[in-house]
Amino acid sequence: MKILYVISTLKNTGPVNVLYSLCKRLSKVNNIRVLTLSPETDGNEWKKFSTLPIVVESLNLSRIEFIYKGKENFQRYLESNSFDVLHSHGIRADKLVAGCDSNCLKVSTAHNNPEVDYVSTYGRIIGKSMAKRQFSYWRKMDKIACCSSYIKSQISLRISKECLLTVHNGTGKINCVKDVPEKNQKIELLCLGTLSTRKNTEYVVQNFSKVESKLSRLKLTVVGDGPLYEKLSEKFQSSKIHFTGQVANPEKYIKKAHWMISASLSEGLPMSIIEGLSADCNLILSDIGPHREIASLLDSKLYRLFRIDDEIKLQEIMLAVDAGVIEWCPGSEEYWNVYFSDLVMAEEYQKVYQ
Repeated sequence: MKILYVISTLKNTGPVNVLYSLCKRLSKVNNIRVLTLSPETDGNEWKKFSTLPIVVESLNLSRIEFIYKGKENFQRYLESNSFDVLHSHGIRADKLVAGCDSNCLKVSTAHNNPEVDYVSTYGRIIGKSMAKRQFSYWRKMDKIACCSSYIKSQISLRISKECLLTVHNGTGKINCVKDVPEKNQKIELLCLGTLSTRKNTEYVVQNFSKVESKLSRLKLTVVGDGPLYEKLSEKFQSSKIHFTGQVANPEKYIKKAHWMISASLSEGLPMSIIEGLSADCNLILSDIGPHREIASLLDSKLYRLFRIDDEIKLQEIMLAVDAGVIEWCPGSEEYWNVYFSDLVMAEEYQKVYQ
C-alpha cells in the first residue's frame, strides 16, 4: 500500500512524534512518503525521519507562498506520484488533502478539539475562524481518526459520526527499571510539556510552592519551554523546583520520575503522559475528559485525579506522596503495552487504511 503523510513541518511536537511512530512501524509493510509544507526551523526531526526506510520531501513553501501556491503545488505533486492513502495531520495539511482532486482514501487525525484549543492558543476571533475552517476540511474527509474517545464525542457534535473513529495515540517504549522509593529517598515529580495557559503549568508550580515548606522528599522538575517559561522560572525557582527549559532528550527525566503531573485545561491525548506510562510512572492528573479516559483504562492505584477548582485536593495529594501515604506502584507499563504502544496504534491505523 502506498501512503502519503502530509504535515506542516517536522518540528518536535506531539503530532510529529505520532507520525514518526506510524512511519517506523508501518514502513515494514507499506510504501511510505512524508511530505512537509514549509521549511524546517531549529528543533526539527528531519534527520530522525530520514533514518527510516521512507521518502521524506517538502514543498518548501513559506506561509505566504502556501496561501497562493499550496493547492496548485500539492495537486501537481499528487499527479506526479501514485498513492492509495492520503493522511494529513494539522489544519494546513487538512486543507490541501480535503481540497485536492484525488480518488485516494482521505484520512485526517484529529489531535484536539479545535473549538477549545484554537481559541485558547490564538484568541477568540482568530481561533473561532480557524475552528470553522477545520471542521469544513474534516467534512470532506473519508475518515477522521480521533486521538481519544473524548475528542471524538466533541467533534461528533459538528461532524457526521459515520466517518469518525477512535485511535489512541501511541508511543515507543522508554526502557527503565524503577523500584519503590526508600523512606529517605527523594521522589521525582515531573511536569513535562509546553509552559502555557492551556497546559496550566502555573497551577502545578503554584500549588507545589504552597506546600513546599512541608515537603521532605518530593521534588518537582518542570521540563519544557513556552510563553510562560520566563515568568514561572523567575518566580518559583527553588531548591525543590527545577526548570530545565527546552531539552533535546526528555527521556532521561521520565526515566528518573516516579510520578508525572498534568493540570491541563484541555488535551487531545497527551503524549508526555503516555510516554510516562511506558516508563512505569504513576500519574497525577486534572479531571478533564482525555485524562479520565486514560485513567479509566488503568488500575486505580496508578493514578490520582484532582479538579482544577479544588487546590486543596492537589496539595493533599502532593503531601501524601511525600509522606509515603500514597505510594508509587509498579504496573503502568503493562497498561501502556495493551492500550498506548506505538505498535497498537499502528495496527489500528493499518485497519483504517484497508
